[in-house]
Amino acid sequence: MIVAVGCCGRAGLSLREYARRFNAMEVQDTFYRIVRESTLVRWRAAVGDGFHFTVKAFQGVSHPRSSPTWRRAGSAPGGRPENYGLLKDTEEVDASWRSTEEMAETLGAEYVVVQMPASFTPTDDNLRRIADFFSRRRGERRVGLEVRGDEWAARSGDLGDALRAAGVTHVVDPLIWPPAHVEGPAYFRLHGRLPHYDYQYRTEELIKLAELVENFHEAYVFFNNMAMAEDAARFSDAVGGGAAGLPGPEERAGLILRSMRVPTDSASISRRFGYLRVGVEGEPTIGELIGGVGKISTGEELIRVLSRRSGGTCSDTS
Repeated sequence: MIVAVGCCGRAGLSLREYARRFNAMEVQDTFYRIVRESTLVRWRAAVGDGFHFTVKAFQGVSHPRSSPTWRRAGSAPGGRPENYGLLKDTEEVDASWRSTEEMAETLGAEYVVVQMPASFTPTDDNLRRIADFFSRRRGERRVGLEVRGDEWAARSGDLGDALRAAGVTHVVDPLIWPPAHVEGPAYFRLHGRLPHYDYQYRTEELIKLAELVENFHEAYVFFNNMAMAEDAARFSDAVGGGAAGLPGPEERAGLILRSMRVPTDSASISRRFGYLRVGVEGEPTIGELIGGVGKISTGEELIRVLSRRSGGTCSDTS
């Protein structure tokens, strides 16, 4: 089994530091804008041999110009604004796809991922559009498609048929929904289970994910949640059979206090770090552990709070 593990983006790390920690990255910059060739060449040189790049397709392929994601595009592309996105059969979408392929070629990317907006619903027309669009653009580089919305699961069979006809892999979180079709290596994206990606995976979830990945000869696994760097590293351990635990109360408190000063109120800690989990029984979140606590005056008090079990009491720190 071959597994490439990383994050959607750099997770706040320099590229060289990222490449020391992980063996793969899904590049996000290519979604928002057409990245210069010289920049892509520099990125490729920075990571060395054996590193796996994938790219997220330029949003001109998938997202209409009304999408807020276009605010980060910089200068507006040419053509008619209404002709962009949603896999439309237009020159504007074709040009966006060509630009995506050129960026992928320069970077040496092994996969192109097209993420559709939530407005792209499982209608018969959209299913035909998937099959037609990618069938006419099938090349040597692998392509994956991520659709969003619970309604798609009800049409998993139809989606699988469309993807099979197009030679495209279904990109999905397998903990939520098994892929409708896989063409070659599987491709998984882990967003978490809460709004705004405020989620950290429990150890048992990562072990289950590793078990699911074992069903495929080759897989790409990318985390796209707020704790992506930590979870990707823990998942790599799970694939290797180690299943590393979460940071304990002392280590987690130290990480928090490197970016916050005490005394502080617990609500401030919860707002910034509430989604993170602590390596105690049940793996509760910091938000759960710190609930009902008032002011945190010292580092020792923070450690005591993070040492308690979810749902317990800690009257001496409130």
